[in-house]
Parts: sequence; structure tokens; C-alpha cells
Amino acid sequence: MSDTRKNAENGGLKRPETEACLIPAALYVRAACFTQVVLDEQCEALERYAERNNLLVVRRYVEGGQPGKMRTALMDAVLSRSADFAVVIMRDVSRWGRFRDADVSPYYEYTCLCAGIKVRYVIEETGNVFPETLSSSPTAYSGGVESVLKR
Repeated sequence: MSDTRKNAENGGLKRPETEACLIPAALYVRAACFTQVVLDEQCEALERYAERNNLLVVRRYVEGGQPGKMRTALMDAVLSRSADFAVVIMRDVSRWGRFRDADVSPYYEYTCLCAGIKVRYVIEETGNVFPETLSSSPTAYSGGVESVLKR
């Protein structure tokens, strides 16, 4: 197939070969305090992780002032099978939310897995890759969820 035909098929854009090998990913970011600085720092750290691990961030689900709204949007994409990503990147399992029932966070992960979407918890894979302003202890933000879940 000629380069001209290849370019016409993808809207005239020629994608770098390295980008073609990247796995599409979505970021899910939530913080206990909803300051833009904390949310931005999480996004930046997750994006650095994505770059180092051959992931291309195609979606960002960032919880602002309404807890759970973006989690619902993420799960809607997953459940409808319309997600344009194969991986969800999160800081740790506590990012799903603060739930009284310790089984709720694993439910969200299991739902993603059933839909063929992997979930990567960055701190569990690499240790703390977040800026100094964020605690390396997941329980500092989670209210102790990890001590119950013991992944």
C-alpha cells in the first residue's frame, strides 16, 4: 500500500511508528482534597508513568468538586464497551473512592477486567512516583482502605 493511500485512510495524518505501538490508556484521578494543584500533580505523575510504560493517554477522568461523577463516566464507558482505551492508570486502589464496604473498590476493578480493560495501580507497581507533596502512604488519602484490602 502506498504512503499516499495510508495517509488518506487516517485523515491525512502520518502517525509515528512508535505511537502505533503504544497501548491506549485512561487516567483516573481523585484526591481527598479537591485542589487543582493536587489533581494536576497526580495527572503529571501518571502521565510520566504512561510514557515510561508504552501507554498513550487518550482519556483523562479527573474528579473535581463532585466526587464520583468522573468515576461514573469512566464506568459508563467501560460497561458500554465504548471505551477507546485498554488500560486505566490510577495512583492506587483507594482512588476509586472512600467506601464503608471494602469490597466496593475491587468491584470496580473486576468490572473493568470483565470488559477487557486492565487496571494499573502505579504505586503498587513502582513505589512512590508522585511529587514530594503527595504522601507515599496510600492510607494518608484513603482512610485506611488498603489495610482492609491487603492487595
